[in-house]
Amino acid sequence: MERDDLLTLTGTEPKDETGRSRQLALETEYDLRSWLALAGRWEMGSFGKSYPVTAITYYSLNQHLFRLSAETVQQAGRRSTVLAAMVQF
Repeated sequence: MERDDLLTLTGTEPKDETGRSRQLALETEYDLRSWLALAGRWEMGSFGKSYPVTAITYYSLNQHLFRLSAETVQQAGRRSTVLAAMVQF
């Protein structure tokens, strides 16, 4: 089955429990295959700090019920990596 490449752009403004805005995030995701996607996100947090986030996601089944993701965050002076396994409904 042939399909067109898919590129998405998303913006979010999360709020904390008091309803104040904590940060702004802009994300783009590019689907390489129906089962593999690359994502890049720029997060702008409190006190004017901003940093990039990159991720790769593997969808294990055609229904995309199971999702494995690896994400790396590069902040000033430190880097963190998150591995996640998710079930989507």
